[in-house]
Parts: sequence; structure tokens; C-alpha cells
Amino acid sequence: MSIEDVKKHLDEIIDGALEKTKAKQAKGRIVLERGFATVPLPGIDVPFHSSFLLSGVSPFRTFLAKKFDPSDIDVSQLSAKYIPNLTAIPFSTDKSYVEDVYKLTSSPRLSEVLENWSPEKYVTPAQQQHLGYILLIELLAYQFASPVRWIETQDQLFKNYQVERLIEVGPSPTLSGMAVRTLNLKYQAYDNALSNRRQNLSISKDAKEIYYEFENVEEEAPSVETASAASATPAAPVAAVASAPVPVAAAAPAAAGPAAAVSDVPVTATEILHAVIAQKLKKSIDEVPMSKAIKDLVGGKSTLQNEILGDLQKEFNNGVPEKSEETPLEELGSALNNGFSGTLGKHSSTLVAKMIGAKMPGGFTLNSAKTYLSNSYGLGSGRTEGALLVAITMEPASRLASEAEAKAWLDTVAQTYAKKAGITLSAPGSAKNLMP
Repeated sequence: MSIEDVKKHLDEIIDGALEKTKAKQAKGRIVLERGFATVPLPGIDVPFHSSFLLSGVSPFRTFLAKKFDPSDIDVSQLSAKYIPNLTAIPFSTDKSYVEDVYKLTSSPRLSEVLENWSPEKYVTPAQQQHLGYILLIELLAYQFASPVRWIETQDQLFKNYQVERLIEVGPSPTLSGMAVRTLNLKYQAYDNALSNRRQNLSISKDAKEIYYEFENVEEEAPSVETASAASATPAAPVAAVASAPVPVAAAAPAAAGPAAAVSDVPVTATEILHAVIAQKLKKSIDEVPMSKAIKDLVGGKSTLQNEILGDLQKEFNNGVPEKSEETPLEELGSALNNGFSGTLGKHSSTLVAKMIGAKMPGGFTLNSAKTYLSNSYGLGSGRTEGALLVAITMEPASRLASEAEAKAWLDTVAQTYAKKAGITLSAPGSAKNLMP
């Protein structure tokens, strides 16, 4: 194909695209759609991080200059630690770095600095502080009118700085969610070869893990000891102790013996996927159709979509396939089931533990909930996990006041799970009818 033929073909493509746009315009307002170079964000009606906003740099610079006191700038705390999104290169007061920033911005302030540069001009701490102040203001002033270089910034963090524990400080886990996907797509083989183990955390959702607050572990320990002690004692004394703090009716199932066992099956990746997404969307299981993709369910909220993807990567150990947000949940669940271990992962286990710790009455632990579901409904370990997944989508609005209320809520959870799983459960206490 000759150059002229190529030009002719390109003209045809452009003319075709123009005709389609005119047709859309004739029908009314053109609705922006996601493309190779466009990502529409609901609520933002300007081309953010675009050169179209360069006219706003000057007033923004004036605003920043009023907010920053030059005497507060500590260059030593910025150098090699602060990675501006404008450059994706660690901050420095070296002339070469100032030149790089100038090439990106054509800043008149930096032009003046470079024109008057001399080896002895920025030697003392005071001179370094003044230069650092000018450079910081320019980096921030031009950022909102310049492209975001988050991919290159991640390379700095994960490759050059070899960050193992990334903590995002902000209202939602947006960047940490992106980082999870980057590690999965770009660094997984690299990390496996070097035995690197990384964590991506957000202060908005992982505060306890960030501060190493393992409350649930401490709560579970006494219950294990109690269970061991109980198994070593005769059945009659146990029944007497159990009936003391709660009404006789609440203790009846324990006295009646365990319910008829239901055939146990391990939890599936599809169940976890369904429950985690429903919990994030604050909807019941029935309100989240498996025929839809994550992208459809979030209704254009890219931040929420990134949060869900980050949660799933944590749950399935960075095993979520590419473009999973565009795959119907049923298909995505089938893909995740390949090689799945059959137990709750890190994220779903945390959701269950947090719910029990926050909404159950004092002393009613995760072990208490599992024991009740097992004894009252004959659920094995796999189905108990399945029921607890349903439970995180039915979380009580406030902490339940008593053990009786907790058990009544678990009764509802068990029946909802049974309906979803297509099994029949015996009612609490009915097991005594099976006894001779």
C-alpha cells in the first residue's frame, strides 16, 4: 500500500467517525464514552489534568504562595522522598532536576532561576530552602494542568525504592487499588523470583492492620480455651453453666443436641465474589445479579470499582484476571474457581471478623456464631463459611444487645443461606425429635 493509499484510508476513517459524531449530535447532547484517550468521570465537567487548565496556573500559584511559609519548607524531608506526580522522579534541588521541571512546564519562575544559576548561589541551607520553596510551589501549581504519571510513580516505588508496605492516606483506597493491579500485571513474576511479599493498605479501610491492632485474635483466644475446657468436662455441668447467663429457651438447642447434619461442601470463589461485591455495594445478595459485571454494578463510580478490584485482589492473592471489571460475575466466578482453595481469603475473613466484633453482643465471638450454626442447623465448616458470607450482606444496623438477639439474627442468616444454596434446614431445637 502506497503512502497516498494510506492517507486516503485514514481520511475515510476520520470522515466516518465525524459522520457518527454528527449523527449523535443531531439526536441531542453527545454523551462522553470511555475510549483510548478519554475517561469520563461523573461530576467533573472540565478536562482535569489537562493543558486546557493552564490559564489557572497563575492564580493557583498565588493561592499556594499564601498557604506555604518558606520557613516551613524542609528540603531534607523532600529530597529523594517526595515523588511529584508532575515528574514521577524524586524531588531534588539539583540544577538538572530544575531543568527537567522547566522542560515540562515552561515556568517563568524556573526560567528566572536557571538564568541566574551559579554554583555558589544555592549552597547554604537558607539558599537551599528558598530554592526548594520555589520549586515546590511550581510543581504543585502545574500539577492540575499536567498529565498524571502514576504508572511511572509506581515503578519508582516498587522497583527503585523496593517498597514492601504501601499505605495510602486518603478518603478511599483509590491509588492502592491501582497499585494492586500493577503488581499483579507487571511485578508478579519479578516478586516471585525474588520472594518479595508486598502489602497495599489504605488508612480508610485497613487502619487496624496498619496500626497492628489484632483485637479479633485476642477475643478468639479465650473462646478456644473455653471450648477445650468444655470438651474435657461432663455434658451435664456444661448445660448447667450455659443456662445461667441466658434464658432457658436460648439454651434449649444445646440441651437438645446437634441438629441433623447437612452434607457439607467447601465455599466457592463464586460465593465469595458475590458476597464481597454485595457487601461493598451495601446490597443484599438477591439485589446483585450474577449476569452483570462490576463495571455495570457500580454505575460509573470509578473509585468504587477500583476499591472492589483491590478487595478481590487481596482476597484471591492477586489472582484476579485482567479486565475482570468487564466480565459478568458468573463468568468471573468460574475463572476464579480454577485452583481455588475452598476457604475464605484474607479480605472476606476480615469482613466477617469485623462484623462479629462490631455488631455482636459482648462475649459472642466468631467461634460462638460458628458453633451455633453447626449445632442448630447441622452446618459443616464449609457451609458455615458460606452462611457467614451471606451474613456480611445482612449486617445489623447496630450492635445486638443480647445473645438471644444474636441467635435470632443467625436464624435469619441460616434460612437466607439455605434458600440461596438450595438446601433444607431443620428448625432450631428440632434435633431433639431425632433423638430416641
